[in-house]
Amino acid sequence: MEFYESLERFRWATPEVALLSPIADDQRRKAVATFCRTYYDDDQNRIFWLGINPSRVRPTSTGVPYTDGFALLEKCGIANDFSKSREMTADFFYQFIDAYGGPKAFYARHYAGAAYPLSILKKDKYCNYYDKDLPDEVMAAIPDQVRRQADVGHRNVLVIIGSGENSKVLKSLNDELGIFTHVLVVEHPRYILQYKSAALQDYIAKFCDTARTAERLAGLN
Repeated sequence: MEFYESLERFRWATPEVALLSPIADDQRRKAVATFCRTYYDDDQNRIFWLGINPSRVRPTSTGVPYTDGFALLEKCGIANDFSKSREMTADFFYQFIDAYGGPKAFYARHYAGAAYPLSILKKDKYCNYYDKDLPDEVMAAIPDQVRRQADVGHRNVLVIIGSGENSKVLKSLNDELGIFTHVLVVEHPRYILQYKSAALQDYIAKFCDTARTAERLAGLN
């Protein structure tokens, strides 16, 4: 939670580009704090799952990575006032977590986060952190953001969520920084549900297999 608290809630990087913390309001700050107390309040190192930065802030957006209001209540047992409409990414992620063994089992060994934890808004459009027309400071901040999250405690294994540009950027960054000994890659849930939904169960199985492989590499089996 200290990592999230350290992020500026909102600021303009340029006159056209705004950066927004996932806990920019008190409701989301409370949700993330409760989630961290419930699932991360120990001294255990974890396997890191890092996606891109948060995108659009919707009424369902809780500030907890890959967790909408429905999942926060029904899967994680945390009461909240967010909309219970489903977000596509959260729906897939918690189908995977259920297949793995549930949130308590998953989060005891794994940490889900973002390479760049801030939402990026440019001219009313939400952007990915690696988009080419963003301020240099966005990409320049990635090493520090990854390091600071890793300092919380990792098990030398990184799972990259997103097999496209996010994988390319984070693999290159890890080669430079040498933070993680092992790097695995899975597809982004939104890509799976938009383009590969007929193979949904195969991808859920792949995510579970990746989690177990990561655990073996981390010496947890």
